[in-house]
Amino acid sequence: MHLHREYCKRNKISTPLVYHTKQEYNLLLTNPDANKDYPKFELLKVKWDHSENRLGKYVLVRQKPVHDSVSAGRSVFEKFKDRKDQLEWDEYEEFWMDLAEKRNNGFVIKRNDVSYVLWYMFVYCADSALAGISHISENLCLSIDTSIPIKNRLEYKKKCLLELKNSTNLGLYDQWKSKFSNLENSKNYAYWLSGFTESSEDTEDE
Repeated sequence: MHLHREYCKRNKISTPLVYHTKQEYNLLLTNPDANKDYPKFELLKVKWDHSENRLGKYVLVRQKPVHDSVSAGRSVFEKFKDRKDQLEWDEYEEFWMDLAEKRNNGFVIKRNDVSYVLWYMFVYCADSALAGISHISENLCLSIDTSIPIKNRLEYKKKCLLELKNSTNLGLYDQWKSKFSNLENSKNYAYWLSGFTESSEDTEDE
């Protein structure tokens, strides 16, 4: 635990802390009130742009997954064109506070949730290609079935990935590793946002 978080916990200070980082990623639930069987997510990238000649700023890149893009050989993410793309240094904290309030804490924070959402995005982006692999169809359906606990879904996800890794469809497995799995394991994922929603549950109940 970071020193300042330990201090806040020991002194029962519940005010969420905003971390200033050089680069970070976060998955957001686009509409927390949407039907959970068909959730929509976006990827938010934040990077600090330092300059010796002016005040630094934060550059925002907000992207949504593109359906069947892996199958078609296109970019898996598409940038939102109507979203603010930079923040001045003194706008950063307010940005996260406002986002937490407007999204009803629609941050994807818990590691199981992050793992599942990235897998869900991959399946969405590789829809046609995965549908053509008959021997993983049962595990694939179960891996995104929101009626079963998330820990079970992740077990089916592992089975699917093992099949893909050992099959002739290595291109799909490589796409997963380079475009999605790398975000899950990134040290720059914004897990610190859990401070905004300490009482949050997983995306769906276990």
